[in-house]
Amino acid sequence: NDFNSVSPYCKLNYGKTPEILQINTSGHNYGNIDFKGSVLRHFRGNRCTFEIPLTSVSQSVIQGKNEVSLLFHEDDTVGHEDEFLTEMRIYVPPKEEELEDGEKTALEEMNEEIIERAGIRVNASDIVTKLENMMFTVPRGKYDIEFYHA
Repeated sequence: NDFNSVSPYCKLNYGKTPEILQINTSGHNYGNIDFKGSVLRHFRGNRCTFEIPLTSVSQSVIQGKNEVSLLFHEDDTVGHEDEFLTEMRIYVPPKEEELEDGEKTALEEMNEEIIERAGIRVNASDIVTKLENMMFTVPRGKYDIEFYHA
């Protein structure tokens, strides 16, 4: 078993014990989201479907009523013919109970958590100007554009 031979090495050299993570390969695209450090994990039951290192996320934007759009850093080392992921949308079901004044939706909470853990928060007081609901063809959707001092 590779885990038994690698585990003591990791503990001795890195001071950390590796964990066994069960992977879900059933093909389902719904489940629960969990954060571990700067990694977003999607689970179905107790098995991990996928992980996204939030250091790869360049922007997190609320799209429509129930989606968070994650935009990824573009990799300039990828070959011209290669394909790579540039955007991913995550559907966030709304809370069933009524929201009180000032209470955030599950969508807003998740978006803020992603922004915080990805380290992409910008000081809003430095905004020079903001253009709201600008329509883009690629990536498709409406976005807010904020300009800052260099």
